[in-house]
Amino acid sequence: MKEEEHSTKAGIVSELLDGIIGWILIIAIIWVEFGGIYHSFSKHGITNGIIATAVPPVSWYRSIEFFFHKDKLPLPIEYTEDRDNFLESLKLLREAAELSQPPNKSDIAFGIPIDQEQQIFSMIEEGIELSNNVGDDFLVFAHPELKRYYKDILIRGNELYFEGAQNSYKDTGVLKQITGNKLVIEWIDWWNANNRKIGNRIFD
Repeated sequence: MKEEEHSTKAGIVSELLDGIIGWILIIAIIWVEFGGIYHSFSKHGITNGIIATAVPPVSWYRSIEFFFHKDKLPLPIEYTEDRDNFLESLKLLREAAELSQPPNKSDIAFGIPIDQEQQIFSMIEEGIELSNNVGDDFLVFAHPELKRYYKDILIRGNELYFEGAQNSYKDTGVLKQITGNKLVIEWIDWWNANNRKIGNRIFD
């Protein structure tokens, strides 16, 4: 009799466990299919959500990534002005560099008209001046290496180019321009490799 009761209880427990496991599997399947889509839309944007809907493996990946996802920290309000000055300085220095390039990006040497040259110098000066209003704390917040690349590579490169351009008739002036251009090229390579990561940090 006792053996029958024990067997009955064991059967009930076994059925209960099977039922629980079955429900867990059903919930897991539903989550893998739809949880990943929800997470893609809510945390990674509309485009990512559409991709997850159309491509099941993306949805599966996002359903797992959900448990490890960390929301990015918002830009502290005290860094807003630093960010604006940083972006404006980049814009001015980029436009100055574009104006100094030969037309149609050819390798043919060309003379820059005086009025255009003065515009270039003015933009470089303004970009360098704005960099003085970009705090080191903001640069470190945006990227651990941004302070060095921005201040010591990009800004220093433009300073050398500007100083050299003012004395381009001297050998030392030409050398400064060449050195400055090399630093700016180094900045461009680094920036192209890191600008998306920086953008994710400094834009809400």
